[in-house]
Amino acid sequence: MGNSIFTYGLRALLLILIQVLVFNQLVVHEAATPFVYIIAVIGLPFAITHVQTIFVAFIIGFVLDLFSGTGGVHAAASTFLGFLRPSILNVVNPPGGYDDTDSPNIARYGLSWFLSYISIMIFVHHLILIFLDRLSFEYFWSTLGRILGSSLTTLVFVVLYGYFFYPRKKN
Repeated sequence: MGNSIFTYGLRALLLILIQVLVFNQLVVHEAATPFVYIIAVIGLPFAITHVQTIFVAFIIGFVLDLFSGTGGVHAAASTFLGFLRPSILNVVNPPGGYDDTDSPNIARYGLSWFLSYISIMIFVHHLILIFLDRLSFEYFWSTLGRILGSSLTTLVFVVLYGYFFYPRKKN
């Protein structure tokens, strides 16, 4: 258990650093920024409690806000995502349910389940994050475009991450 907590913490820290150093600089046509750090929230083990999920999600967002100087928008969006995560997992519950010793991954639950789960998680996160960042409905359509563009680019990176770090086991 201690080793898995250390491994998870190290992975979360690496995702935050990659977000700050690489992806925050990568803005596609002023309409999309991939927010890959949410993989740390998306990939939390099924066994952790709801309160632990919210706390970990807050810490991840807070640390990113500290490194990025973004005034709490990542902490707010990540915390809300942590709050909704159990409900989202209930909505996309796979046949046979979840294995409490596991975490969400593409190898175990398949591409269609994984896409359903991460699409909802990513869209909810980006909706909150980008609306909080803009704090206005004045540019509703450009904000919606940024939410969709950022969600799509993040989705691509999360799927690639899923295939790279959770490869299918050969029989």
